[in-house]
Amino acid sequence: MKRFLTGLHFFIGIGAIAGGSAAVINPINPMGMPVSALAHSPFTSFLIPGLFLVVGIGIVNLLAGAVFLILPDKWCYSSGVSGVILMAWIVIQCIMLQNVNILHVIFGGFGILITLLALREAVKMRIFPINLLFEK
Repeated sequence: MKRFLTGLHFFIGIGAIAGGSAAVINPINPMGMPVSALAHSPFTSFLIPGLFLVVGIGIVNLLAGAVFLILPDKWCYSSGVSGVILMAWIVIQCIMLQNVNILHVIFGGFGILITLLALREAVKMRIFPINLLFEK
């Protein structure tokens, strides 16, 4: 499971950095996405969403993957945080774009999976804050 999650974090991180970089480099029409898609959002270009995609999803997931390798007993913290951020990103993106496509479903599912696996591990290890539930 840890290898799978490490790979998933690196996959999501690299993909987010690639997609976010495209939005930063060409904030008006990244990868063929017209700026008109942002009509129901507070943004007039893809620059800010692209920066968040690079940092908030890309770098956070690369760091979460690195934690598996560097601090294997603390991975559930970084995975849990990255999973929650990914889920929030997908929900906010769907609301702002007023559109749901298969990639939203897939990456939203990845966020749910990562978060649930991290939570399961935290419960199993009884680490903070989960350990508070088990104190008498």
